[in-house]
Amino acid sequence: MNAKPSPAASAIHEWTDIKDEFWKASEDLQLGELVHDNLFGLFEAMSAIEIMDPKMDAGMRCNRTRTVLQMDSAIEAGKLKIKDFEPEELLGIMDELMACFATWLDGHSLVQTVFICLYCHDPSIIENVPLKALCIAMLKMVDIIRRICSTAKVYEEEDFQPLLHGFSLAPKVSPLRVSGMLREAEDEMTKKIKILEKENKSNKQIETCKAIKMRLKFWRSFYCTLLSFEKSECSELSKCEELLNTALSCLKELPATIELGLQADPERDPGMLGFDPLVNQRLLPPSFPRQAEMMDRKKAVEYFESLVDRLQIVCTVTEHTRLHIILEFLSDFSKKHPCVLSRSILQLLVIQPNNRIFGKYNLTDLIRESIRIFNGTPAVAQLSPLSSAEAKQITEDFLEKAVRPTVLLMQAFGHNRARQREKLGALLEDLGDLQAEADKADRDLHEMLQTIDGKRQHLACFESWVLYHALTTMIQHIFLGFELDLFNTHEFHYVYWYLDYLFGWANNCLLRAEMLLGAQEKVIEKKCGKKDKKKKREMLNTCSDQIKQHKSFRLVFNGMKEICLGNLKAYEGFNKDGKIKHPEPFFDNEKIRFDHRFAAFRFIDTHQPASYVDYRNMTDYGDDLSTSKDLYTQAVKHFERAMDALQYLEKIDIEGETLMKVAKNNFVVMRLAASGHQQEKRPTWEFSVHQSYPTIRLS
Repeated sequence: MNAKPSPAASAIHEWTDIKDEFWKASEDLQLGELVHDNLFGLFEAMSAIEIMDPKMDAGMRCNRTRTVLQMDSAIEAGKLKIKDFEPEELLGIMDELMACFATWLDGHSLVQTVFICLYCHDPSIIENVPLKALCIAMLKMVDIIRRICSTAKVYEEEDFQPLLHGFSLAPKVSPLRVSGMLREAEDEMTKKIKILEKENKSNKQIETCKAIKMRLKFWRSFYCTLLSFEKSECSELSKCEELLNTALSCLKELPATIELGLQADPERDPGMLGFDPLVNQRLLPPSFPRQAEMMDRKKAVEYFESLVDRLQIVCTVTEHTRLHIILEFLSDFSKKHPCVLSRSILQLLVIQPNNRIFGKYNLTDLIRESIRIFNGTPAVAQLSPLSSAEAKQITEDFLEKAVRPTVLLMQAFGHNRARQREKLGALLEDLGDLQAEADKADRDLHEMLQTIDGKRQHLACFESWVLYHALTTMIQHIFLGFELDLFNTHEFHYVYWYLDYLFGWANNCLLRAEMLLGAQEKVIEKKCGKKDKKKKREMLNTCSDQIKQHKSFRLVFNGMKEICLGNLKAYEGFNKDGKIKHPEPFFDNEKIRFDHRFAAFRFIDTHQPASYVDYRNMTDYGDDLSTSKDLYTQAVKHFERAMDALQYLEKIDIEGETLMKVAKNNFVVMRLAASGHQQEKRPTWEFSVHQSYPTIRLS
C-alpha cells in the first residue's frame, strides 16, 4: 500500500490509498474473526498465507545477520570438525541427528531436518569412524523409507516429504556394507571403552562411550529391520521381530544418557556443532513454507519407541489368514493413528504384487472363503450343488470383480484418518457397482439352483455379503466424521437417525447370513456320511462358530442402535425446551447439509430410501405429540435397552465396555432430566469416553 506506482501503471490505473480506511474497518474485528464478503469468503481466507509469521513463513528466519557456511567452507574456516571428537561431542551430534530424523518422519521436509546436519552433506570426508558410519546409515535409511512410502502410496503432503532437492544418498555404498560399517563402529567404541577403563579415566567418559555404542547398536538394528521389511513374501518377518526387540531394548536405555552429550547453546548461532538450520534456507519445500520445529531429544527417543512398538504389531499381521480378520486388523491399527512409515510397511506386507496377500495367498481365494464363512453361499459352500462349468464361471467372474473394491478398502485403511474418510466415501461407488454385479450373479445362480434343488435358493447371497461391507464402510465414514469433529451439535439429530438406519440394515444382513448358515448346516447333516465324521464335525463347527460371531455383532449393533435412538430422543427433548443452538435461518439449509453429509452413500442400494424427505417424514411428529418429559423418558428406555444388549460384551470387549459407560451415563442424566431436575441447565455433548457417541452432561 505504501509503494508508489510506476509511471506506466499510473497511465493505465487510478490508484487510491485505502490504508487508513482499512485499519479503521479492521478495528471492529475481534481476534480470530474473519471478514465475509461476496468476493472474500472462507475459501479465500483459508487459502491466504500469513506473510511474516515465522510459523508459516520460513523466510522470516532471516540469514542476513551472519554468513551461512556450507560444509566445505565451514571445514576451511575451522568451524566444523571432521576428526578428534570428544565423546560428549559425538554423543550430542548423534542425539541431535536422531531428533532431526524423527522430525522428518513426522512430516517435515528433509532440507529443514536431516540435511541441516552438515555431516550428512558429504559423509565420505568425515574421518571419525562412528560418525561417518552413522551419517551414511542415515542417508541409506532415508532412501529406504522414501522407497517404502512411495511404493505403498498411502501418504499425503502433510504426512511425508520425500523430495531430496538434489542431495545424494550415498549411492556408491551398498546396503550390506552399511550394516558392516555400523558394526565396525561398535567394535571401535568397544576398544575405546576398554582403553579408557585400563587408563582409569573418569566414569563420565566411559559412560559416554557406552552410550555412543548403544546408539550405534540401535541404528544398526533399525536399519537392518527396514532392509528386512523390503524382502518379498514376508520371508524375514521373524528376523524383523528379533531386530525390533534389540532396538527397543536399546531405546529403553537412551533417555538416561542424553544429558551426557553436548547440548545446543541457544546463545550461539548456530547453536549445535555440525548443525545449521539456515544452511538450506533457499531450498524450501513445495508445501506451505512453514518453520520446522525440531523435536527435543527425549521426545525423539519416545517417537522411535512408539514406532518400534507399532512395527512389532505390524509383524503380527501374517498370523491372520482370513480376509475379514485382516480387514479388522487394518482398521484397528489405523485407529491408533500410526505414522506414515508404519502404515506404509503394513500396506506392503499385506498387498504384494499381483494382489497376493502376504505374497502367498490369492486374494480371490480369500474372498471366496470370506463369503463362505459369512453366510455359506451355495455357490462357494462346501458340498455345493452348483458344480457345472457355467455356475463356476459366474462365481469366478464375480470374485474377480470383488478384488478391486477389496484392495481399495485395504488401501483406504492405510491413509491418515482425514484422508481415510475421503477414500471410504469414494470406495462406496465401487461397492455400489459390485452390489449390482452380485445381484445379477445371484439371480443367474438361483435359476440354476432351482433346477437342481427346488428347496434351496441363491437370492441375496453374494449381494448381502457386499451390502454388509458397504454398510460397515458407511458406518465407519460417519464415525470418522465424529472423530474429525466435522459435525455440529445441531446436526446430531439426522446423523444419529442415519446411523440408526444403517445399524438396522446391518442387523438384517447378519440375520440373513445366520439363516443361510443354518440351511448349510442342514445340508452338511444330510450329505455327510458316517465315514466323514471328522470333516462333518469341522464344517458344522465352522458354521456354528460363525453364527455365534454374527449374534455377537448383532448385540453390538443393537447396543449402538439403541444409543443412537436415545440420543435422538434426548436431542428432541432438549430442542423442544429450546436448549439446542441452531444456525441463523439466513445461513441455514438443512436439506443441503443432509445431502452433502451423505452424498457418498447414494451409490449403495439398501432397498429402502433414506433421503432427506424420508428423514423429515419419519421424524416430523408434530409439535403437540410429545412433551419434552415424554421424550426424556423415551431416551431413558433406549439407553436402558442399550445396557441390556451390551452387558455381555462389556466383560469381554473394550468397545463394549466403552459403549456401556456411555449408555450408563446417559441413562442417569436423562432420568434426571425426565424428573424435572436441573431444568435451567443446558446439555453438553462430550466425546471423551467414545469418539462417536457422546456422554451427555447438564451444566
